[in-house]
Amino acid sequence: MFYILSRIFAASACPVVYIVILLAVAVFAKSRKMRITFFVIAMGALLFFTNRNIYNAALHNWTKDYIYEIKPGAHYKYCLLPGGFTSIDTVRQRVEYGFAVDRVTDAVLLYKQGVVEKIIFSGDGASCANGGDTTLFFNHMEQLFGIPRRDIVVEPNAKNTFQNFEFTQQIIDFTNPDNSLLVVNSALFMRRSVQCCDRLGIKADFYSTDINTAEHMTWESYLPELHLLDDWFRLIHEYIGVVAYKIL
Repeated sequence: MFYILSRIFAASACPVVYIVILLAVAVFAKSRKMRITFFVIAMGALLFFTNRNIYNAALHNWTKDYIYEIKPGAHYKYCLLPGGFTSIDTVRQRVEYGFAVDRVTDAVLLYKQGVVEKIIFSGDGASCANGGDTTLFFNHMEQLFGIPRRDIVVEPNAKNTFQNFEFTQQIIDFTNPDNSLLVVNSALFMRRSVQCCDRLGIKADFYSTDINTAEHMTWESYLPELHLLDDWFRLIHEYIGVVAYKIL
């Protein structure tokens, strides 16, 4: 039920939906004044959601309290990566990475440094039950990063952040003090990660990736960037997700 509701809420997180609705009202409104008013509002919304400076300010405000670093001398049995950073290229039969690749590279670095012993991939595209290929994924991790299969745990069924933790907890008992846990996630999604752990009673430390929200402003940063609509979608999705978690 929670997953179904989360998918419904997700549909309302896309700024394009708001803009299309405003334009539809502008087209079908009866009076000329209303048509002009809603058209201007739609154009204003488009300029708002495609402005780099506005987006960076919103992202910084959202993530500033959830940027976590590794404590000096810390050591963990497990490192959990909530999925969303890989997929399988079915044409070339290889693992492909998305925008959140820092989760993997940072986790691998922590593994190489001896900070973590094992890496857990939960609900990720290349290793999930729906469309993933665990054999290909294991081979990729071993050949590219030199991480043996014995140090990789795959939880293949999670479809959202809450399930990442819920289903992984069913595999590994995090109430056992020997199973110390470090959660590695993008700063954008860290707030919900903390909420999930609190709700499930999972004691963990956190490490944030993708934390650069203070990009240098130039004249170009004031030009509209349409790809920011996708970035806003993820940020608004987090707004809605946090509210939904509190309600449900």
